[in-house]
Amino acid sequence: MASKPTYPCEDLDLTTLSISSLAHLCRRATDRFFQHASHDDSYCFELFRRAIQEQDELAWDILIEQYTNLVKSWIHRHPYFRQADEDQEYFLNRTFDNFWHAFSRNPDKLDRFNNINSLLQYLKLCTNSAVKEYVDRQMLPRGVFLSETPVETIVNTVDPIASMDDKMFANNVWHYVISTLKNEQERIVAEDYLIYDLKPREIFARHREEFTNVSQVSRVKENLMARLGRDKQLASIFSGSD
Repeated sequence: MASKPTYPCEDLDLTTLSISSLAHLCRRATDRFFQHASHDDSYCFELFRRAIQEQDELAWDILIEQYTNLVKSWIHRHPYFRQADEDQEYFLNRTFDNFWHAFSRNPDKLDRFNNINSLLQYLKLCTNSAVKEYVDRQMLPRGVFLSETPVETIVNTVDPIASMDDKMFANNVWHYVISTLKNEQERIVAEDYLIYDLKPREIFARHREEFTNVSQVSRVKENLMARLGRDKQLASIFSGSD
């Protein structure tokens, strides 16, 4: 097992620091890391620990904000990005979604990483995977779905000749999804994307009165799918279906 990061002071309990303090100290440590200057990884590790092992949503949001620009730079440098018929927001959200799921299945996996560089390299792998999987999927015949997101898979593949159990299960999933929606924009996107498999520009063309542009539709879609991907009750619904 990899060695744990060393705390800056043996008497300092990082679990007592506020989120805002950790965010500031982690940001400073990350800046120094990219400047190849001496830095302390422990603050960022504590943020990752709270986000992953304690499932602290605020810590997770801070990590996303902290590393968004870095992930965007990886997306734009990916050799397949120009082939993809999606904007960077899609891949940004998919990257963090992949990262979240990788650790949510096994929170102790965090113990295998011993510095910020190793965690960021793993985040980069999630970015590369997000872009490549999308391009690979676009090369398949329409209607073939390889996404690991259970909501997309179940709702999109239930057809008129599906079994009654499948239809009832998909209906239960859909009703739960509806119950989690926050506003009319999310309702429109959930219906047009999950049921009718429309792309953001197609959704925008149908609902120009609700959205400013295609990018806004993409943001609503990706934020919604990321939230559903982290939803514990939705996960339990699928666990119970096995």
